[in-house]
Amino acid sequence: MNTAEFWVEVQDDLDTSQDIYVYYGFDGAVSVSDGDATFIFFDDFEDQGFEEWDTNDGESWDIVDDVVKQGDYAAYCAGGVSSRTLVADLDDIAHGIMLHAWTRAASSLAYAGWPGWGAGTSDAGPLKGFYSLSLYSNFIRYYQGSYTPWPQNSLYSVNTWYELELGMNPNTDKQRAWRNGAYMGEIALKAADGTSTFATFQELRLSSGSHTGKDIWIDDYYVRKYVETEPGHGGWGGVEVLYA
Repeated sequence: MNTAEFWVEVQDDLDTSQDIYVYYGFDGAVSVSDGDATFIFFDDFEDQGFEEWDTNDGESWDIVDDVVKQGDYAAYCAGGVSSRTLVADLDDIAHGIMLHAWTRAASSLAYAGWPGWGAGTSDAGPLKGFYSLSLYSNFIRYYQGSYTPWPQNSLYSVNTWYELELGMNPNTDKQRAWRNGAYMGEIALKAADGTSTFATFQELRLSSGSHTGKDIWIDDYYVRKYVETEPGHGGWGGVEVLYA
């Protein structure tokens, strides 16, 4: 059975149900897909560059076309040297955000921001630990010097693409993660000193570690709004046929 996934930007919070129409079946239609106009941050790497990022530390990340999950290109970073980071500034986001990315590692010891982390500030200083790593064949989170696997569904295999989602809600001090749609659990979202005081998300970081040979790939990286009870939809309505 053929399936499709649609993302639609909703400008305002919805207090009532709304109808969304999907038009299909016209082969001559021109695509109006625009990830930059839909998401808070979007990079599918199809522009073969890192224009969406404000910093490419040491020009260390590359665009490749040989190991790709979606489209024709993906981001790649080889292991072996000091930590390398892509940084994108955010506009002091105070609401929840969800990070999405397709991720892949060449080793069970790869050390990488998968798909990255949303840094912020609080009364206690910079927030830490908002990213998911791969280490010893697990997706893990790093917090105050400790590497801890997500509570469930955290195992991964090398040279395998995984869709990783990381939802962070500063209003409830919680972060949750999903691997290929399977829930990995909930953990605390706290500042560097262990307090729950939170201000804003200020940047995204996509980092790789310094372990030799621990190559990583990232594809279809995007950030959207997130609430812990995600909006749902009812049944599909009937087909409406338009006549010229």
